[in-house]
Amino acid sequence: EEHVARSMRWWRALYDHLPIAAYVWEQVGDDWQLISHNAAASGLTGGKIHEMLGARASQLYADSPEILEAFSACREPGVKRNDSLNYTMRSSGEIKRVSVTYTSVPEKYVLVTVQDETEITKSHSALARSEAHMRLIADAFPGPVSHIGSDGRYSYVNRHYETWFGERKEDVIGRTPAELLNSELFTRIDPYFQKVLKGDQVNWETNVKTTDGRLLVG
Repeated sequence: EEHVARSMRWWRALYDHLPIAAYVWEQVGDDWQLISHNAAASGLTGGKIHEMLGARASQLYADSPEILEAFSACREPGVKRNDSLNYTMRSSGEIKRVSVTYTSVPEKYVLVTVQDETEITKSHSALARSEAHMRLIADAFPGPVSHIGSDGRYSYVNRHYETWFGERKEDVIGRTPAELLNSELFTRIDPYFQKVLKGDQVNWETNVKTTDGRLLVG
């Protein structure tokens, strides 16, 4: 009995300290009843979730058939289901993008965990806008601009690479400088590449003859 008690205390501590919202639902006939939640769930709902203890899924999610369908699927043992959806928070009316995992537990219970993806989505959108802005600046620069990853391959080039090297941007991505540049030019600039890959800041100037015969200095 002491061993069981210790296990229960350990499980409760783990449950309460999970960094994502967790809820336990119990099957009651053809319905599900909310019987427990952790601290993260309280934070996600602004403390309102405590008022919903004892509520039935059919009442709370009458307008969300996809959620009720997920509960229904958990009637079978060993079910684990992951969904991602836009959900209107009943506590605030705010629409959040959430990732939900339903796990059926023996004795007719379902553990539901909910992770708020809203801030992650916002961060990704902000990063995409920033990258698009940097690409506009790079394309406006009057010379070739590129990014070479730690694998030694081009991950980005601006539009002037087409003029300087006679290659379409999409045909340059994924290649190495050795594959793009002629051997004489690559031999000239490779020592500088190696210093940059070591983390050094390097400035140099070189001449490049374009495919139409012009001599460009960069």
